[in-house]
Amino acid sequence: GGSVEFGPDGLLYLSTGDNTSSKESDGYTPIDERPGRAPFDAQKSSGNTHDLRGKILRIQPTSEGGYTIPDGNLFPKDGSGGRPEIYTMGCRNPFRIHIDAKTNWLYWGDVGPDVGRDGRYGPQSYDEWNQAKKAGNFGWPYFVGNNFAYPDRDFATDEVGALFDAKKPINESPNNTGARELPPATPAWMWYPYGVSDTFPLLGQGSRSAMAGPVYYSDQYMSTSQVRFPEYYHGKFFIYEWARSWIMVCHLDEKGALTKMEPFMPSTQFSKPIDLEFGPDGALYVLEYGNQYFANNPDAKLSRIEYAEGNRVPVAEFVLDKPYGSSPHTIALDGQDSYDYDKEDSLQYTWSLDGAEVESGAQVSLTISEEGTHEITLRVTDPAGATASTSKVVKVGNAPPNVAIDLSQNRSFYFPGSQSLDYTINITDPEDEVQGSIDPKRSFVSMTYLNDESLLYDLLEGKASLPETPAKHLEGFYLIKGSDCFTCHAEDKTNIGPSYQEVAERYTASPAVIANLASKIIEGGNGVWGEKIMSAHPQLAVEDAEMMVKYILSLKTAGSLPLEGRVALDQHANGSGGYLFSASYEDLGSDQIESLTSREVLFLRSPRLSAEYMDVHHGDKSKFGPNREFTSASFRNNGWLKIPQADLSHINQLSVHLRNRVSGNLQLVKGTPDGPIISEKYVNATDDRQWTDWKDVFLTIETADSSEDDLYIRFDADPFFFLNDEGAQVFLSTVNIDYVHFSSNTQNL
Repeated sequence: GGSVEFGPDGLLYLSTGDNTSSKESDGYTPIDERPGRAPFDAQKSSGNTHDLRGKILRIQPTSEGGYTIPDGNLFPKDGSGGRPEIYTMGCRNPFRIHIDAKTNWLYWGDVGPDVGRDGRYGPQSYDEWNQAKKAGNFGWPYFVGNNFAYPDRDFATDEVGALFDAKKPINESPNNTGARELPPATPAWMWYPYGVSDTFPLLGQGSRSAMAGPVYYSDQYMSTSQVRFPEYYHGKFFIYEWARSWIMVCHLDEKGALTKMEPFMPSTQFSKPIDLEFGPDGALYVLEYGNQYFANNPDAKLSRIEYAEGNRVPVAEFVLDKPYGSSPHTIALDGQDSYDYDKEDSLQYTWSLDGAEVESGAQVSLTISEEGTHEITLRVTDPAGATASTSKVVKVGNAPPNVAIDLSQNRSFYFPGSQSLDYTINITDPEDEVQGSIDPKRSFVSMTYLNDESLLYDLLEGKASLPETPAKHLEGFYLIKGSDCFTCHAEDKTNIGPSYQEVAERYTASPAVIANLASKIIEGGNGVWGEKIMSAHPQLAVEDAEMMVKYILSLKTAGSLPLEGRVALDQHANGSGGYLFSASYEDLGSDQIESLTSREVLFLRSPRLSAEYMDVHHGDKSKFGPNREFTSASFRNNGWLKIPQADLSHINQLSVHLRNRVSGNLQLVKGTPDGPIISEKYVNATDDRQWTDWKDVFLTIETADSSEDDLYIRFDADPFFFLNDEGAQVFLSTVNIDYVHFSSNTQNL
């Protein structure tokens, strides 16, 4: 447990956790009655009327320093039926509780056990939010969720007996020191598993840690407050999820029944909220733990959320082009990302260096000569005088190294006949060269193949970033990143679970090992790395879990490719996906500035690019084919299809597989959608009425430019529209594109 709170009547509530290990009950309820196994039997604690564990206690403190028992607790004041301090029993981990200041109802989040599926030992795990209008038994360890019953289990023989009865739970454990017959079990107010809940789907999926927050009443806070929450939230109950990093607002009727639930600030990324409290002025304080267990998390913070009515405070944001550099170091600062929620407000910009004002204006440049760490601060002010500021650090005295991958062939595509890649890595670093020379041992060169074409485009467009590790199976990395895995694990250090490097060193990457570890990810497990239990992830597909395992096992220390050489291109048999060729160098640093690493990555793609994964403007994407097996992009006049980062050296032709309902000019444009036209061709409209005639249109490319610019395909159509039923002009898509194909004038490149 983890909460102590006073109710409106001055009574003190205290939550206590049930310290019973479930690591040896397969993630189901721990009711092991074998001799010497009391630490694995929750019937001695949560299910014991004479034990204070797994309870919420309620007492009346006295001025002398002791306490008395109030009326209305679960057991008589004389202790005859159970410990008189107990208000609710049958809790597992009531970590955060709250008492409604108006109704005196008790709320808490109860964190459940760790199994991801129903089985012979009982129901799958659930977390709960509970509401107690009066004292009661809330079921654990005999029931979970909506009074889903566990069976009696003989751990000695592995026999499973009858389900426990919620109307008359019986505690016959030899470890029980309290009553045999327990109060009837009260079902949870809300409950949810690892996967998507059928009853409460808005709660999402993944790991679980239910927390109960405050009930907000606007009339409890200073009427003069300019920041208290509005009347809309009056009487609303806030709940939050530590593992899933969200906050919800629950609407209740007068009887306390849930009528509606909605996300609170869904566009804000909270980082594992672990406590919520309204201050005396009605602003909400959110304590955010940060991503990892027991770590000095950079995203841990205490946030204050105010409601702004009338003139709203602006938001200060800026871009710093070069946070590191040699002395003297010139930086460009751009504050145009700052904004004001009052759209008509203009902003004034003031820049400070180490606390002293130095410049004004939205865009400025500064030169810093003194080596060391410096703080740049932008303050923005709106016409009403409201201000906001933000700061970033600049470090002078060590510039990042420069890493360049030189090829004698196209830098964006591989072509039919491509079998190898000849390369040279050029590294320069002024500070390292002064200290001696570039040390090849501080470089790392690697190549991997990425099957996922969608992920490849996300990387090209900057919608996803590469991990620092030079690992293979990057699809697995992004599955891990999108899950909750980094809460308990890190790449290179032990947390709740082992580091991924440790896992990679322990196991071989055989198919049997991959399948076994994937099963553990899905079903949960314990015992291999100590007593900690790994949560189940039943929402994962087996294929995804195996991809995650492949990524982890690929982290085993591998050697770098040399700075000059040849690598085989032998994995693109299916004609899609691409090679990621990476080169990095970590410099020596300086007396005041840490070592810096620079990296260049090339993406060698198939020359046949599906429009399905490209950005489309003024258009849409839709399924086509007899079985809707492929996706094409369509757009109207002034629309375009984007081909990111394309090197046109050694390219002589682009074919576009399309269909068009109107005639017009097909254009290939460089740099921006309105950039210079590289090639164009007039294309006549498709003849058939059903508009199913797909064809290849060829554009000649005469430039040898290797600048790796974005390219855009446009279609400048002849005027075309039709009249709808009301007689209004309606402009439709003028062209559909399935794929584009680059051809090389040297096909073995």
